[in-house]
Amino acid sequence: MLVNELSKLFKVSKGYTAKLLRKFEDNSWVTRKEDPDNHRKKIVKLTPEGFEKTEELLVIMDSWENKITQNLSHVEVSILKKLLFQLVKESGDN
Repeated sequence: MLVNELSKLFKVSKGYTAKLLRKFEDNSWVTRKEDPDNHRKKIVKLTPEGFEKTEELLVIMDSWENKITQNLSHVEVSILKKLLFQLVKESGDN
């Protein structure tokens, strides 16, 4: 996946995406390589360690979501997720 696509997918700036990718790369969770058709673009791929970390995080997120949201309606869960995403996005922009 290209960095620009990740920025659009997660609705965060390219700078923030690049900062996160550096951290992920430092932890060997992703690799970044130049796009052979356009050297200004970078292609990002999960490493085997990145897949493992993703699985770990999904288990944690499912557990958390089930505990926190068990007494909330679907609308309330949707609002909570949007607010948490906005909080994470804003804290990353600082």
